[in-house]
Amino acid sequence: MYDVQIAELRSRLGQLLRNVQSGKPITVWRGTTPIARILPYEEEGTSLTVRHPRSGAPSLKQISLPPPLKLR
Repeated sequence: MYDVQIAELRSRLGQLLRNVQSGKPITVWRGTTPIARILPYEEEGTSLTVRHPRSGAPSLKQISLPPPLKLR
């Protein structure tokens, strides 16, 4: 993964996008805060796998939730 500041992204966009295309993701930073990640494009359906729960796993109705937060 490659980290860049916004100014560097603007000045080297073409080169950085070629790096992304070759499989190297980029994290864009504003100062010390990460604000975006640029990832290589994947065909639809290749990044998510939906599976059935394990046998014996509790149903959602059986799982107790924490109490709601008290807001001012």
